[in-house]
Amino acid sequence: AKLGASAMNSIEKKFWDAAPIATGDCLENLQNLLPVPHFLASVSSALERSSEVDTYIRKKSLKFLADRVGELSPDSPEASLFLEMVPDLVALIDVDRSTDGSGEDSLTHVRRTIIIQQGALIAIECFVRSLYPTTDNGKLATNAAAAFLPALASITRLLNNTALSWIKASENCSDGESGVADAECQLLSSSSLCVYTIVTTLKARCLPQLSSIVKPLVASLKSVNELLGEPQEKAAASGELLQLSILKTLKALAETLPQFLPPFLPLLF
Repeated sequence: AKLGASAMNSIEKKFWDAAPIATGDCLENLQNLLPVPHFLASVSSALERSSEVDTYIRKKSLKFLADRVGELSPDSPEASLFLEMVPDLVALIDVDRSTDGSGEDSLTHVRRTIIIQQGALIAIECFVRSLYPTTDNGKLATNAAAAFLPALASITRLLNNTALSWIKASENCSDGESGVADAECQLLSSSSLCVYTIVTTLKARCLPQLSSIVKPLVASLKSVNELLGEPQEKAAASGELLQLSILKTLKALAETLPQFLPPFLPLLF
């Protein structure tokens, strides 16, 4: 791209078309060649050394982790090793975005932190889909729930904190804060979809978090409805995505835990 298409001959163009594909194939083969313990140790090291590892590498590591767990079944010998990674993913979600930098540097820090949080949320979704058994009884389900329920608690806190921050920013958003508000809107969508996956999988085990899930979702839905009612084309795409993700999660709650929703009906209506 830097050289420009006009400065390259046909052979060079073919090379640069093929190089990204070949590199991607090499990365996928490399991660599959590593035994699971070595693979998880490498990913864990990259995620822990946040100040030394580039954001792109950490994001790519999370994607590799999500891709590889998708190949497992809950009763595989490696499943327990992957479950031990859940606290590492939760630690990425629990990070405080307001503890570094100021001005432009602070904005960059917030955006990078949100990128990693979104990657961790996607990885947790993949973990839940792959590692929770189809039957809710037995030792496998108990072990998986013991890992995923604390994760749900952290995701719920993230959902609440991000909802409060985003609603405040969307009501009085200056030009300098618009980038953060848009990133938080996307993070809200990711958090909501992750909650959807956990609730539809763990079902009644999620009851202790029900109130902490419904209230920020409804508050965010009211806010995004008002936002989309205004002539702001810039916020339309992320706002509509947030709207859909919230409705999808509320629908899942109504279908999965219908007998526990009556106390929330006035709030919903």
